[in-house]
Amino acid sequence: MKIKKILLAEDDQDIREVIADVLLNENFEVDCADNGLEATKKLATQSYDLLISDFRMPKMDGAQLLNWCRENNFHFPVIFITANRELFPLEILALNDCCASLLNKPLNLDSLLEEIVKADQREHLRNC
Repeated sequence: MKIKKILLAEDDQDIREVIADVLLNENFEVDCADNGLEATKKLATQSYDLLISDFRMPKMDGAQLLNWCRENNFHFPVIFITANRELFPLEILALNDCCASLLNKPLNLDSLLEEIVKADQREHLRNC
């Protein structure tokens, strides 16, 4: 599978805009949501190849969003981003998902692009 369309769930508008701009410049299609609940609404109407999600967001956090995705048969790679060095138990559990990975903020955008390539390769190896 070739990753083409990405859903970005991030509550910080500045970070969301920077990431979206970088992804658009790399020729990805990008939709943005400012929380997990808004992301589920987008997932209900469109398909995506990858989810990039902050862990700590209002209304529905990243771990809850991943659980919702898997319960609703959305099997795509997920890249989590977080500013928190200590993870909650549900966040640690979410990282046990075969197609999940984690990047820390402040985000290195080159590392994000590298992680997207890795996620694309993982998708070939496993069905999440």
